[in-house]
Amino acid sequence: MRQVQTNKISKEAPLRKHGMMNNIKVLKKLMKKKNPEAFMQMAERYKNGKEILQSYTKSLEMRICAAELGHADAFVNIGYFYDVGLAVEQDKSKTLEFYEIAAKKGSVQAHQYLALYHGKRRNIDKSVRHCKVAASAGDQQSMDGLMKAYRDKLLTKEELSQTLRAFQTAKDLMKSKDRDAIKAMQEYYVAQDR
Repeated sequence: MRQVQTNKISKEAPLRKHGMMNNIKVLKKLMKKKNPEAFMQMAERYKNGKEILQSYTKSLEMRICAAELGHADAFVNIGYFYDVGLAVEQDKSKTLEFYEIAAKKGSVQAHQYLALYHGKRRNIDKSVRHCKVAASAGDQQSMDGLMKAYRDKLLTKEELSQTLRAFQTAKDLMKSKDRDAIKAMQEYYVAQDR
């Protein structure tokens, strides 16, 4: 008996892999259905002026909508807008606030930024804590930072071992032929968007 494979696309799935995010009409339909990834894709188009008139204000509005729908990385992006002053007045305290919200919602990127932020301010405990979270999610750069922190005696051997185990588990979970194929398709579509 022949097995039939079905491909289900979740609300959060990167729809770009199916070529769907290349069409503004499709994005608008998905936005009406409250798809946070569609808002994020439209925000990028407004920011870069691809297929649509460039508008940092509209880009920020789209990111706010995605954030309201629970997209953790949307908070990171809003924080970036405050960090560099795109469509809003530059405000480092709001940058930090949005990065912290994103980190609480599970954004690895937010933990990376917060690790750097606290590291620059010599708040090593907070920096290491954020690095540990990002590394535990499989982030190589954060793991490298923790190795350096261990060499500098800012991290115990036990803490490093625990984080290294979590890092390896996350890396192992990310390995699969299907995931590699999807990543290759995503990279292809990103290259096509340029």
